[in-house]
Amino acid sequence: MPKKVDHAHMRETLVEGCTRLFADRGYASLTMREIAGALHVSTGTLYHYFPAKDALFAAVVRAVTRQDLGAAADFSALPQDPKIRLAALLAHVEAHADRFTREILVLLDVRRVHGDGPDAPLAVVREAIDAYVTTLDLFLGTADRRLAHMLLMAIDGLLVQRQLDGGRTGLADHYDLLARLLPSPA
Repeated sequence: MPKKVDHAHMRETLVEGCTRLFADRGYASLTMREIAGALHVSTGTLYHYFPAKDALFAAVVRAVTRQDLGAAADFSALPQDPKIRLAALLAHVEAHADRFTREILVLLDVRRVHGDGPDAPLAVVREAIDAYVTTLDLFLGTADRRLAHMLLMAIDGLLVQRQLDGGRTGLADHYDLLARLLPSPA
């Protein structure tokens, strides 16, 4: 009798394992064969769930985005004051800075590989950015998607700068500057 496979669980396990692989080794340097080997599955199993590396990458980006945005629920009890919420957000990003930085580096690697094309990996990155901007806009009450997008860019930029300067850039050190961009509480 063939064994029953929980396909949803297997797919989730593959995505979770590949999230770490992409974060540790980058996007461009991994082949599906290497991914399968690292995850201790056959290439046939990997291709059964994901027809190509781009599809696997898209699943990883969507899972990470869901995880990150799900954490926003942890902040729902905070006062509506955007500056208090910004301080909490920066503390959260600081606490998880290594993970967020690895995610940014993988996204930059994908961008490097795929250039400006309309490829699926870039589409899923744009989809994720849009979800982050929407969540920031709602969370901080900016009422201006451009401002929420600018805050996302500033946070991402600070994380990249921290990588470049050996960890000397602190997010909290820039709170006052970022807080100036926010609307005053009503």
